[in-house]
Amino acid sequence: MSQWYLVKLELGPTLEYPNGSPGRAFLLRVPLAADGSVDEVMRAAAPREVFVRRFWQNEPDISGTVLPSASGWIFAFPNGTTDLRYYLDDVQIRPGAQTVLTDSHGARQPFRVVSVRQE
Repeated sequence: MSQWYLVKLELGPTLEYPNGSPGRAFLLRVPLAADGSVDEVMRAAAPREVFVRRFWQNEPDISGTVLPSASGWIFAFPNGTTDLRYYLDDVQIRPGAQTVLTDSHGARQPFRVVSVRQE
């Protein structure tokens, strides 16, 4: 049976941030199955319980939602007339796991799962 978790993703090493950056992070509240995958049935049954919050140094924090896509998940942040989106491949969410997020413009950035806390 799936449980609800708070998951923190932080920017991994890039040219601009060779050691990564905790100042560029996402906090997710999602239901996870035992294998670390997002439980889509549970997410769809309680969509208002799911959220993502983006923390970017020197920018205001923004909140959004997590939506399914053909190859994984979308972090959608409504912003007036345009939506800011990040695409996450369907990965197992476990502490220490590495993943890549692709933004609305196609830029890909590495992220690491730094914490997974059951609620």
